[in-house]
Amino acid sequence: MIIAASPTLPIYRHRVCIRFDDVSGRMPRIHHNESHIAVGVTHLSVDDSGQLVVHLQRDAEGRTLPILSGWVHLDETLANGQWSAGFTSGVGQANIRFYRNGTRASCRNPALYSQYANIWCGWDTMARGDLAEIAGQAPATAQTTTARPAAIEILGSIVAQYAREVRGGRPT
Repeated sequence: MIIAASPTLPIYRHRVCIRFDDVSGRMPRIHHNESHIAVGVTHLSVDDSGQLVVHLQRDAEGRTLPILSGWVHLDETLANGQWSAGFTSGVGQANIRFYRNGTRASCRNPALYSQYANIWCGWDTMARGDLAEIAGQAPATAQTTTARPAAIEILGSIVAQYAREVRGGRPT
């Protein structure tokens, strides 16, 4: 889903609830139903190190995009079990690492799985050329000169949205 619909600076939003209820196969799944909606995530996989790989939707031109910002939150089921998680970014994907009591664990660890265990995740992505434009690294042209103020306004709105979604509206 495009959230910053400036024609020259699109930012794509990816949101998903991932459920860990496959106790026998121990494979997380995208939890998408009448109560949970996934946007901008195509599929999940697990790499050889046990990281959960979340594959993000490509942009309209078919490009994989680097991650601009993101977050991972565990629900009460997992948080109560002394689990934590964080992501390392990639281009076109986010790799989620799990820890239990501070020790790294595979996302196939049986203790991670139960009927209602979820993580909630979100990422915003943007094309590298667009990022260079925002940072002022691209050569100035009439198009980029007028786009920079819009980019600053867009990034400010993303930070404000992040505060509302993740921080409960409290400034960091």
